[in-house]
Amino acid sequence: MVRWIWTAANTEHIARHDLRPADVEAVTQADDYGEDQDPASGRITMEGTTAAGFIRVLAAPTAPDELYCITAYALNPKRRKTGRTP
Repeated sequence: MVRWIWTAANTEHIARHDLRPADVEAVTQADDYGEDQDPASGRITMEGTTAAGFIRVLAAPTAPDELYCITAYALNPKRRKTGRTP
């Protein structure tokens, strides 16, 4: 179970993309969930389909099983090009 860190800053940031923390957290439960981790920065890119659409999330681990959402946004089908396997 992952604990998400929500602050006024990252909550307001994703709100500008018409998302809420619950939308972001739902990505990890998506049937088509996939993720990649940047070995240099440790940041994780997650993708999945939720009630809010197909969402991409960029998060930074802050502790074991704890993530800080840097950004998240919905992708339309044309932008859903990804090299990852769900």
